[in-house]
Amino acid sequence: MNIQVNGDVERLIQSALASGQYATAEEVLAAMASVWNERKQKTERAESANAGESAYDAFKKLGVIGCMRAGANDLATNPKHMEGFGR
Repeated sequence: MNIQVNGDVERLIQSALASGQYATAEEVLAAMASVWNERKQKTERAESANAGESAYDAFKKLGVIGCMRAGANDLATNPKHMEGFGR
């Protein structure tokens, strides 16, 4: 079987063969395909689990909503912040 691959994949295959972990290029490609399929399925599961979730909900899950501990209550009370406003 002849498969055309780019230089990076070819180097990866050669490296895997040189390590002795795989006997043929086909075994390396099969292992790569398996990893690719596993990652694709994981991504699809994550996307479907988050379907319909708003950014607010996602950030709330992370615990970053309302996480500011200190600061000015109203920046408009700070003359330096308001310098040049309305010009």
